[in-house]
Amino acid sequence: MINLDTEDPLVFERFVLWLYTNNITDDKLLSGQRIAIDVWLFADRRDIPLLMNEMINVLHLTIADNWIVPTNRLHKVYQNTTEGSALRRMLTWSMSRTIGSELLEGEYAEEWPREALLDVLRLALADRSVTARALSNEQYKELKMCPTYHVHEEGASCTDTVKT
Repeated sequence: MINLDTEDPLVFERFVLWLYTNNITDDKLLSGQRIAIDVWLFADRRDIPLLMNEMINVLHLTIADNWIVPTNRLHKVYQNTTEGSALRRMLTWSMSRTIGSELLEGEYAEEWPREALLDVLRLALADRSVTARALSNEQYKELKMCPTYHVHEEGASCTDTVKT
């Protein structure tokens, strides 16, 4: 028996589901960005790249389907990841490409971590070309998350390529 006092039982349940089935297809999970972020953080703490990648894919699909970037989770993400982590990069890129000025009027905008705001601003200012403009949810849905936002063990890779 292993005691994991700091882990959410729901997150561990999702990990076990993934461990035995090698995928997460549970409808309850696919409808929740919170749990996908929490599972990604769990996988990051335990260095499980395949699970991290699966959660990036789940987040990508839920953002595209619901057209909501989970900005209310930015504090948790920034407190529990390092600079340049795949999850930070994916969320800030998604914020910079999917939402307009209404994002700054959101319920959590004033509470965003300063570092997250700087990351989004850097992305917005880095590329002012046509490709840097906001995407529709259909354009966003078509994007591939690998290799840009996936983490791979040495010698491993996905078969996806990033669309530009």
